[in-house]
Amino acid sequence: ERLADLDWRAPSATLIDATFTEALAQLDNFLPAREAYFTWLLAQDKFADASALIQQALDKNQGGPKTWQLLIQSESAQQRLTHALALAKEALAKYPADPDIHLQLAAVYALREQSDESDAELRHITEQFPRYEPGYKALINSLITRAQENAGQQTANAPLTEDNFFMVPKVI
Repeated sequence: ERLADLDWRAPSATLIDATFTEALAQLDNFLPAREAYFTWLLAQDKFADASALIQQALDKNQGGPKTWQLLIQSESAQQRLTHALALAKEALAKYPADPDIHLQLAAVYALREQSDESDAELRHITEQFPRYEPGYKALINSLITRAQENAGQQTANAPLTEDNFFMVPKVI
């Protein structure tokens, strides 16, 4: 269907797809439109379409590290964590000075339940990029989560006594 023929008063998946497709046809190298459409496709569980959209940008050498992040995000969303990890390492080799790529690698490690590797990458981010606030936030969140998990394990393994019978885990 042509975009002009669609009913704008009743937004639908068809209208959204047509709008993004037309926008990308007119401005193929406009990464924010590509990123928004990519996010929409992931939300609709259209993983193959999302991956193809990002692969097109990579093939045309558009977007730089941001395009790689989107590709890694797509693989992670599909639980293809081995491939996501390989892509994150490849992106890091191409863009070692990009803190967002380092953060993406840490996120993939966390999804793979490789907490030590994730925390090591987050510590690297705070050392290498001391003004990069998202790195600190991610590291603090990771450390809090691990501390809570450790406290929960200790509480679960402790025998019940009068002192800990009504103990409620503290949430920060």
